[in-house]
Amino acid sequence: MYRAHHLSLLKSTVAAACISAISCFAYAETSDAATPQTLLHDKVQQLISQKVEDGEFASVIIGVSDGQRHQFAGFSAKGQPVPDKNSIYEIGSLTKTMTALILAKQIQQGRIQAAQPVAELAPDCMPTASAGLSISWLDLATHTSGLPRLPENLQPKNMANPYADYTQKDLNSYIQTIKNLPGKGKYAYSNLGYGMLGCALATVSGKPFEQMIREEISKPFGMPSTGIQLSTEMQKRLQGGHDASGKPVSGWDFDAMAAAGAVRSDAADMLRYLDTLMAAARTDQASAEKLVQTAQRDTSTPKTRIAFGWHLSNMYGRDMVWHNGMTGGYASFAAFSADGKLGVIVLTNTARSPEALGIAALFPQQLPEHKAVHLSAEALQQFSGRYALTPAFIITVTPGNNSLTIQASGQPAFRAAVIAEDSFEIPEVGAVITFQRDADGRISQLTLQQNGQRIPGKKLAD
Repeated sequence: MYRAHHLSLLKSTVAAACISAISCFAYAETSDAATPQTLLHDKVQQLISQKVEDGEFASVIIGVSDGQRHQFAGFSAKGQPVPDKNSIYEIGSLTKTMTALILAKQIQQGRIQAAQPVAELAPDCMPTASAGLSISWLDLATHTSGLPRLPENLQPKNMANPYADYTQKDLNSYIQTIKNLPGKGKYAYSNLGYGMLGCALATVSGKPFEQMIREEISKPFGMPSTGIQLSTEMQKRLQGGHDASGKPVSGWDFDAMAAAGAVRSDAADMLRYLDTLMAAARTDQASAEKLVQTAQRDTSTPKTRIAFGWHLSNMYGRDMVWHNGMTGGYASFAAFSADGKLGVIVLTNTARSPEALGIAALFPQQLPEHKAVHLSAEALQQFSGRYALTPAFIITVTPGNNSLTIQASGQPAFRAAVIAEDSFEIPEVGAVITFQRDADGRISQLTLQQNGQRIPGKKLAD
């Protein structure tokens, strides 16, 4: 259940594009037999096949929808069970989009005002009034509350399951220590904020978060395999998790922070979920589903805004609505076009971002054709330095083994592979970084290309 990463730095039967080292399947579901056009391009299936063969993912299930038809493809290492649309995964922070939708329903029903201080309806879930702090429902939903990413008293007994023993008592205790909100009004991704939002929604509804998910999301949307506690039958469909190195790991359990990342689901359910949101996008009728995808505030990333939980970006000239998620052994990506005509869900049981796979499925024509390139350590050293895309958004570049390590302000580091003499690719986030030289041949700036955007950044003096 990590932050929404964007280096953004800144988700009839057809033949699967498989290679011999992996197992896979692909098939389509359609309500119109006269429209056989594939939704999942062969090049995308080949890309996923290669990623699985290379050991980047233990398994991947991807689903694409145009609002009427669904197409799925599953991939796993050779000899391992191949996931299908009913295979269950932890979806991590995609849970937040469901939490936000529950809030949006309360707003549409007139029970809550978006700008209303949460403490008016759920005082136990907010800092004491004497602290002089005011956090609105919209602040929590858009990560602009000023709250930190995690509560400072989160001290797990088991680091492999970090949220399991963080109780409501622990959360309430920490909330009462909050005396200031230094970043209020500015976007800063906060798992804590969504944990508090879940607490507040439970207070208003009088129902635990798990029951709200079942009654407000799973049942009305026809998502029988979506929830927090799994039945015995669902446990049999749960894919075993792996960390980023491929080592098997246990799943994550949640208590007080459930609203930030506790949900498990399968690709079939998640496409039904996206279909509902896409249908809302295709109309002008007011609804909770429409509200959650309506831009509310700016983020810390250029040209990316946030709605209720969902992020909004322009990718290759097309407005997209998206979110991702990650737990200790799973990762997810979901996106759909703002016009409601195309959506994708990607689930994997490896803690590596599948965002690039989802974006490739949405924009297969943008898949690059790269050949292997090798640069010496001396050649790589010339790219080292700090580059400013904005005064507050700095990319730090460090040489590696025929690669660069790229780290943007406040974000995790990514490995960028060489694709040309002055160009590097970050597959996890679908980004390409190209360096430019001055008249003397020295590196003077870089350009970040991602989601159809090109953002320059000048190299800062040492």
